[in-house]
Amino acid sequence: MIAPPSTALLGLVLGACILAAASDAVSRRIPNLIPLVILIAVVIERAHQGWGPLGSGLGAMAIVLILGTFAHAHGWFGGGDVKLAAAVAAAFGLPTCFAFLLLTGACGGVVALVTLFATRRLTAREALVTLDVLVRSRIVTLPDKKATVPYAIAIAFGALLTTVSLSSPVMHLL
Repeated sequence: MIAPPSTALLGLVLGACILAAASDAVSRRIPNLIPLVILIAVVIERAHQGWGPLGSGLGAMAIVLILGTFAHAHGWFGGGDVKLAAAVAAAFGLPTCFAFLLLTGACGGVVALVTLFATRRLTAREALVTLDVLVRSRIVTLPDKKATVPYAIAIAFGALLTTVSLSSPVMHLL
């Protein structure tokens, strides 16, 4: 079993995610330095723990990069979002990165609806219909194809909830 990330690493990841979320909310851009700093901290911490933890972190990063590249190629996510999610997944390692992805996806749906409603690209009625469709697990097509969502906010909330789940047996997903 791979040791969970240290408190220092989790603090750095959450702080970096807050910076990325603020940047994404304001400019719809995530500076490359943010995921790079997370990745350097992950490599330093995991390398001291041995090959298993390092491989777990790099494996989680590779999985998210592959899935994220596919999503980016289809226009579903921005490149900065993919890099940030991959770096955060590396911090959690395998198998915890899957809980992170699940929680981030759930948060992403909420962030998307709030963003579209707040920017008046989605009416209250459309938001309710969209929620109904999401609950019934159907495909959702948004009325405004040019709408962008600051997904770093969802990544930050996903990282926070995953961090809480590591120490709370009630929220432990894996």
